[in-house]
Amino acid sequence: MHYAFPCAVAPANTSSNPLWSVFKLASGVVRRISIFFPPGCQGNVAARVYNSSTQVAPQNQDGYYALSGYTVDANVNILFNAANNVFYGKFITVDPSYTHILIVMFDVQESDDLTITDAIQNLGITIDKLIAFMQGYL
Repeated sequence: MHYAFPCAVAPANTSSNPLWSVFKLASGVVRRISIFFPPGCQGNVAARVYNSSTQVAPQNQDGYYALSGYTVDANVNILFNAANNVFYGKFITVDPSYTHILIVMFDVQESDDLTITDAIQNLGITIDKLIAFMQGYL
């Protein structure tokens, strides 16, 4: 399933007053997050995406995407359910003249579309996290 969310970043959305957008998705696995920067942005608008309080795109913490006339694709593998299905976009601008409309898109494999390979991978990730958690108590 594909989701698309337009985000209008106004001149007032500076680093001290960013635009926060909420993206609510169905449960499943996010395979790709894409952000379209229309021509004319000239790197004046920056974007990042979070799941809960974790920055997921770009993956370098404190990094932003800032492009013009280009769509950036971030290949991710984020398993989520109804308890953590809200993603957030943080957008800032340094352009005091124009509102820029970015399009944030999510490619989601819904939970009923999961293959046995996906289930095994997700089980492996869960086991690894459980082992790391238990090691913290030893």
